[in-house]
Amino acid sequence: YDSGALLRGVPLGVAQEWLHKRTKEMTTQELDFISASLQQRSKEQEERERRRRRNINALIGGLITALILLGFAFWQWQQTEKQRLNAEVSVQSLTTDNLFASNYGLDALLSGLKAGINVKNYGTSVDTENSTKAIVILQQVVYGVKEHNRLEGHSDPVLSVVFSPDGKTIATASRDKTVKLWNLSGQELLSLKGHSGPVYSVVFSPDGKTIATASDDKTVKLWNLSGQELLSLKGHSGPVYSVVFSPDGKTIATASDDKTVKLWNLSGQELLSLK
Repeated sequence: YDSGALLRGVPLGVAQEWLHKRTKEMTTQELDFISASLQQRSKEQEERERRRRRNINALIGGLITALILLGFAFWQWQQTEKQRLNAEVSVQSLTTDNLFASNYGLDALLSGLKAGINVKNYGTSVDTENSTKAIVILQQVVYGVKEHNRLEGHSDPVLSVVFSPDGKTIATASRDKTVKLWNLSGQELLSLKGHSGPVYSVVFSPDGKTIATASDDKTVKLWNLSGQELLSLKGHSGPVYSVVFSPDGKTIATASDDKTVKLWNLSGQELLSLK
């Protein structure tokens, strides 16, 4: 029979029911036609099942391939990331070693600590050789560094530094026109602002209550420990490079580019000029 002419769907269901109930009333040609229709339906069902299985297998195969590709991509990313982390630690170790060899102890210590922290955080991603090198260099710096603190805050070179008589305060004079006071922990206490030029020299009075500063602006200024300007000594015709108190704290001496040294009392009066 032509497969297109065979029964399908509801008509085939009706015919199949007649086949069960009225087989004796049906002709041989009718029986053959219904039988051929049932066989065709079985073939079509088998074909649909084969197509379904092929589609499922193709889908499973695609998923497996995608998982394999994803796994390979992840593995490649892990290798790249591992190389990056190892390179980072290696560069930090080399930087630490170079800084320490150049006598930049505190910088070397900070760099070595970064490398050590990364070795700890990155774990097994860092090769044994790199991690061992980082730790060894850090140990060398820790035991060899002499610089134990650093005062940072000036925006230009620092030209003078002095301790207070009690040793608890540090004063620094800078080209940035300021004098800064610091405690021994490296914390900035206050900034003395008033000079219009670089400050070349700073000194404490013997009793530690007054600070004198000498500047490129041709003046010497006296300050209290609260950062208040007490008075300004004016008389030099050139930048003042140095200032100092007498041992009894009653006289101030100043040295200038104008080729003179002047002596002053604590009221700011010029006592005499050494020419």
